Amino acid sequence: MFALRIGLLIAVISALSFAQDSTFPAASAKSQGLDPALLEQLSGVVRGFVEDGDIVGAELLVIKNRKTVLHAAFGAKDGESRAEWTPETIVNIRSMSKPLTGTLAQMMIDSGDLSLDAKASTYLPSFAKGKAAAITIEHLITHRSGLPMSCIDRELDTYDSLKEIADQAGGVGPDFEPGSRFRYSDAGSDSLGAVLEVIGEARLDQQIRQRILDPVGMSDSDHQFADDDSRRARLASIHVGMKGAWHRYWSPEDKAFYPFAMGSQSVWSTPQDYARFLALWMDGGKVGDERLLSSEAIARGLEPVSGMNYPTWLRGLQVHYGRMWQLWLDDSKQLVAFGHGGSDGTYAIAFPKRDLIVLYFTQSRGQQTISMFERALDAAVLNPDAKRLEELTQEIPTDTLRPYLGLYRVEGEERYRAVVLEKGKLSVEVPGEQILSLQPGEEPDVWTLEQLAAQKLHFVRDDKGNVTHIDVKGPVAEEQMVRFHPDPEAPSVDALMKRVLDAHGAANFDTLSPFRLTGKLTIQAQKRTGTLDDLYSGRGHRLVTMQFEGLGEQRLGMLGDRAWNQRPGGRPTAMVGVEGEQAILGSFGAMFDDWRTVYREVRVLYQRDFAGEPCWVVRAVPHLGTSTTKYVSVKSGRLLGEERIPYLPGIGALGSTVTFEDYRDVGGLLLPFRTTSKAIHPMIGTIVTQYEKVELEVDIDETAFAMPKSDGD
Repeated sequence: MFALRIGLLIAVISALSFAQDSTFPAASAKSQGLDPALLEQLSGVVRGFVEDGDIVGAELLVIKNRKTVLHAAFGAKDGESRAEWTPETIVNIRSMSKPLTGTLAQMMIDSGDLSLDAKASTYLPSFAKGKAAAITIEHLITHRSGLPMSCIDRELDTYDSLKEIADQAGGVGPDFEPGSRFRYSDAGSDSLGAVLEVIGEARLDQQIRQRILDPVGMSDSDHQFADDDSRRARLASIHVGMKGAWHRYWSPEDKAFYPFAMGSQSVWSTPQDYARFLALWMDGGKVGDERLLSSEAIARGLEPVSGMNYPTWLRGLQVHYGRMWQLWLDDSKQLVAFGHGGSDGTYAIAFPKRDLIVLYFTQSRGQQTISMFERALDAAVLNPDAKRLEELTQEIPTDTLRPYLGLYRVEGEERYRAVVLEKGKLSVEVPGEQILSLQPGEEPDVWTLEQLAAQKLHFVRDDKGNVTHIDVKGPVAEEQMVRFHPDPEAPSVDALMKRVLDAHGAANFDTLSPFRLTGKLTIQAQKRTGTLDDLYSGRGHRLVTMQFEGLGEQRLGMLGDRAWNQRPGGRPTAMVGVEGEQAILGSFGAMFDDWRTVYREVRVLYQRDFAGEPCWVVRAVPHLGTSTTKYVSVKSGRLLGEERIPYLPGIGALGSTVTFEDYRDVGGLLLPFRTTSKAIHPMIGTIVTQYEKVELEVDIDETAFAMPKSDGD
């Protein structure tokens, strides 16, 4: 603890000296009415994220009364070289670019060059036809256009301009009546950016630089950095993955991440620079004596337009959306704070009445730390509570949680739930859907959802102290989940595994010569179909090659217990931890092996219908990731489907239901030639794999399965 405090002190002292010459000069927390000890604990929370592998690196900046009271950097800006993250590090702020796009639009409204009522088709002819003709600037700037989250269906560098992206969105058109409801949309934001390019007769980045970045003094912010730009050396690498399994997917040595400026994203910045931008809005649109925005523009931008139904852990507040700003309102619907986040792990929020600005930047896409950070911010600064802050950082002993763990079912429902420990947190696992993290409530045996504190779960005990059921109450659901144990009439794991292995001819896998399956892979949500080449040599050797028009080739390889992948235009990357385990478990070699050799726990639970057949429900828990629920036909012994909750890089745990069909003989093996995966997330939707041909006795070089060496290796 002493070493940790000294480390924090050094970080804060160095940050304060750095801030001395900035727009926000250094001051002690106490002089600005904040508790220094609580701020130190807030800093310790972020440091803990790095130490626990929740993120690769981070920066934290707290500004009170325009004085820097905390500025600290943690961890690495590059996960491979371990280059130190410093307070001058420049990061990809992703969707935090949207408020800059919105600010430029407000400037054009101020000057009379743009109207919220104007049709998008006035500037973009691609919006003149069909349902897109009804879309106005107001719809684009408020995310009420009805356009999808994204219409981009190929690599960004294959587009010539932002206008081409907007034209594609106009051609796709809205999914619902424009203006009728809120749906967050990058396509709408990019279309707004394209409109601004037409009006300003210049690229979006040129206009934002001239009208916002330069006047505000955001000298470290830009859309692109030339090779000879001295700032390029300060760019952070971008990482994707999950706790303990981070991979660098872009570094400053690579080509520019964005080929051109976009309305939805593409700005790079620092916490100090973005704080200057927030201050512009807090100061009513002025920088010193220079007015950049009218007071009317400020009011337009910060006017609540839509409820977001988005979780926040700032007590007493609800999240709404204005015109390119995320807004936090109190119970009386009054504005308390505004800001925005970015999907690579950046977060900025400003409290005008408190004269408080807080920024937390990472470059770890897929991180799950924002909820904990908000809770810590609330306890350290907004509603100071030393005890609550300490409780947030303390781990609950596993023995305390163990009585809650087990299997539960709602009467009348066939699907079960499992209360598990997921990354040390008590969680409810809903097979094929999601994992819901819980946090302690204010009463014994009462827990609440992390993302919705109003949803309560009361673990009810009998006279002996054993948990018998869970009473669930709240705005999402009211039900009773009863603890159950596996059906005593279910077959043993030994008996079921013999049935499964025999039904699929699994014993032939190791003696079968190398074989190749070829076919098609269809991603229905993107209306894309590509080719698929799947090569096996025994259980442990696999090489999958996928090719979509305009996207390049993607490969996934397996060699024993090692896996790797190579995205289009990228370098081969080892898949480690959960990601690697998932790749191996998803292969036919593992699916049609004795599951006890690849999972740490296998249990036969009960019988239910799946895909129109009676099936045994089998719960298989891997060594690292989340469980898979398998459905084995009572009649044939075939594996008919699975419910999974895989971790997807940049997204997190996302449920899907997989159905196996069209079983055919492959040299004595019985394999499904059609697999349909239905994800609960509409952006991913349904993915269909259809093998069409099989080739036996393939002549191969065994080195084909090993991860290729990158240039320079």
